[in-house]
Amino acid sequence: MSEIAAASKEQAAGVSQIAIGLSQIDQVTQQNSAYAEETAAAAEELTGQVKHLREMVSKFRVATSKQEEADPHISSGGLASDPIKWGKELMIGINKIDSQHRRLVILANDLHHALREGQASSALQPILEELADYTRTHFSYEEQLMQQSGYPDFTSHKAAHTKLIQKLEDIFQGFKANRSGIGIETFNFIKDWLTSHIMRTDKKYVSHLQSRGVV
Repeated sequence: MSEIAAASKEQAAGVSQIAIGLSQIDQVTQQNSAYAEETAAAAEELTGQVKHLREMVSKFRVATSKQEEADPHISSGGLASDPIKWGKELMIGINKIDSQHRRLVILANDLHHALREGQASSALQPILEELADYTRTHFSYEEQLMQQSGYPDFTSHKAAHTKLIQKLEDIFQGFKANRSGIGIETFNFIKDWLTSHIMRTDKKYVSHLQSRGVV
């Protein structure tokens, strides 16, 4: 009888351990199920974010493409046939001035293309007028920076500006009064002056302005 009682006791203990094990398995299963639900929710949210980002990138590419179609200067920095190539050699490292120089280069190239295509005076006049006006705007901005920062060569730099403005004004007024035509030699003068002025004269003030915090 004692042996039977001992065996029954062992069986009861075994059943109890099995029950505990099953309970632990059930807890682990429930935890895994909860983790799986959380993971699925996180994956779904991540998928939504990825989709949203893809839509944003797609819209950006479409917008950029439209800009490039509207203005071919944007994508490559200029047209393949431009006689003045905008690049690092014409950049001085001051953002706003570089942007203004780039605009002047575009206008000068526009003048060249109009001349090569034999466009009428009515097409040349607005290009010349904008070129002269924007040159004044650019020079005024440069002179303001140089004067405010105490640039030591300000006087001679301003004199060079004044000389070019007068030359452009003479060209423009002569053209308007039909006293003189506009030919490739006019463009060549603008091209030589613009590139020389940027690469030589303007680059002289860069270190001075940058030391005063102009970037």
